[in-house]
Amino acid sequence: AKMFLILTGDNIINDLTAEQLQFIPKIILLREFSNHIDYLWDKLPEYIKRDPEVRGYRRCLEHYNLSTQQSHIYGPTPLIKDCCKCKTIWASFTNVNYLIDCETDQSHLLFSRTIFKNLRDIILIYLILMTCIICIKDLISIVGAKLNSNL
Repeated sequence: AKMFLILTGDNIINDLTAEQLQFIPKIILLREFSNHIDYLWDKLPEYIKRDPEVRGYRRCLEHYNLSTQQSHIYGPTPLIKDCCKCKTIWASFTNVNYLIDCETDQSHLLFSRTIFKNLRDIILIYLILMTCIICIKDLISIVGAKLNSNL
């Protein structure tokens, strides 16, 4: 079944039903209607809600509007993708970890898990080779002892 939706204005998307929203591709949703994702959240299909990129366009209510933190009182809460605490949490789940400077919003590369995974593999290979070398040395000494005893 094909469905064509013609959206003539930015706010028209808010009037769509959950059934109609499932026909809007994620790329169009993010490119054209990213500022509506928080409002549409309850109507979005589950597969879109599970997408980390889409979730990043919701407002961060976990780290803002708390009684201990009133840092955004001059505007709306930031999007999850712009929240420095969420960025730190998100970065820890990706291949690359970053140190986020909340003041300047600069990211500093700490390390790559891929590098450490490769380093772990290299160390494992090194240990296996060292074990083989020790076994070969033992084998040579046993063969040498046998040869000396036969002479």
